[in-house]
Amino acid sequence: MHKVEIRKTWISTGIIAVVIIVLHYFFSDATFTEYNYSQDWYVSISSGLRVISGALPFPVGDFLYAGFVLLWVVTAIDVIRAIIKKDLRMQDFWMETAYNIRKLVSIVLVFYLMWGFNYKRLGIAHQLELTPQSYTTGELDTLVTDLQKKVNATRQRMGDSVEYPRYEFMFTHVAEAYDELAQQNPIFTYDNPAIKKSFYGRLGNFMGFTGYYNPFSGEANVNIRIPKFLIPFTAAHEVAHQLGYASEDEASFVAYLAAKSGQDTILKYSTFFELFNYANGELRTRDTALARKHYEGLDTLVKADIKTYADYVARNKSFARSGSNFLYGIYLKANNQPAGIESYNQVTSLLIAYKRKFKNL
Repeated sequence: MHKVEIRKTWISTGIIAVVIIVLHYFFSDATFTEYNYSQDWYVSISSGLRVISGALPFPVGDFLYAGFVLLWVVTAIDVIRAIIKKDLRMQDFWMETAYNIRKLVSIVLVFYLMWGFNYKRLGIAHQLELTPQSYTTGELDTLVTDLQKKVNATRQRMGDSVEYPRYEFMFTHVAEAYDELAQQNPIFTYDNPAIKKSFYGRLGNFMGFTGYYNPFSGEANVNIRIPKFLIPFTAAHEVAHQLGYASEDEASFVAYLAAKSGQDTILKYSTFFELFNYANGELRTRDTALARKHYEGLDTLVKADIKTYADYVARNKSFARSGSNFLYGIYLKANNQPAGIESYNQVTSLLIAYKRKFKNL
């Protein structure tokens, strides 16, 4: 009986794996994916998930993740206990292994159906008719100059002493910014908002993540234990993932479009702060002196926030953080982002393409 069950389990696992491969083949056509998945199937899926998760005050997806982990921990403990007691037959071991592999493959299938194929879409450049391409150091320098002016101006408007609102209000302002953006272009319509505080803030600091999108619950989760001036941009970035912009550079660019359209100064500052650091960091790899000049031109208050952020990173340095970044880089490369973790920095290419077309930021 055990052998029959094991055989059936492996066959069903193989069928699920074949389904994943076949779907990847169909969605390898970016145009097909854009119009039949990202702008159709996924919109309905994500909006429907947010109707449920957005109505609840806690992060549903965090409980799901905890449940997944608990399930595998309990299984592992049972197997180890059986080995110690010498009460584990090989057939039981292989059956348990087959069940767990089928669970894992099934989760992968659900992941791609509910969000993952967005990695294969044409994306924001196609939608806005932008042409990201190689750019000169001069163009990058001009972009950094613009961002420096904007980050200085927004920080000055906030005043010397900033009383940041509670994270719930910052989340609301992010949703309102997307509403403003959607009035200009309906492709950014963000109904049924679901932006949640992550339960895993301390773990996030240790592992190095500021936020994440949960494709199983449709929620945008934000680590509110990061410096407060980073929270609004992080939330806007994760909302962009909710809207189906899977690549990190596109999510940051869409967050910029939302911040630009919105009225909240703190969101604008948070966004320009991040984008300045991305762009000036890239400029530093090309011309250290120019990058240093732009840093020196920052308002004193902006420099203080950069130091706060640097201190936060230094306090939370860990082997786990480095390992997490390494593994996430592998994940990104496996999902059509060959630059890996450096994909975040590629938002500069989209910003320059946007400026080429519209002449300003």
